[in-house]
Amino acid sequence: MTWSIVLTPTFKRGYKKKDERMKGRVLEAIHVLSASEDPRRFGVPKHGQLRGTFAYELGSSSRILYAVDPRAREILFLRTCSHAEVYRDQH
Repeated sequence: MTWSIVLTPTFKRGYKKKDERMKGRVLEAIHVLSASEDPRRFGVPKHGQLRGTFAYELGSSSRILYAVDPRAREILFLRTCSHAEVYRDQH
């Protein structure tokens, strides 16, 4: 069973700024996570203000920040950005 995906406006804005190669990586990551049995196992759990979220590495400097609601079988994609940007201005 696949997971439902929700893309936040912040995620969509970040995606639009990516080049075509990176957009492909983002789409591949969304597919991997939504098709997995447990998308949490693919990400690095975050702590502090980011507690409850996971970072999926797209390369050495890019990440996807996401949260998982296992009861609703939903993945909330919060942002796609550089490693440094993951830790700035969290909502």
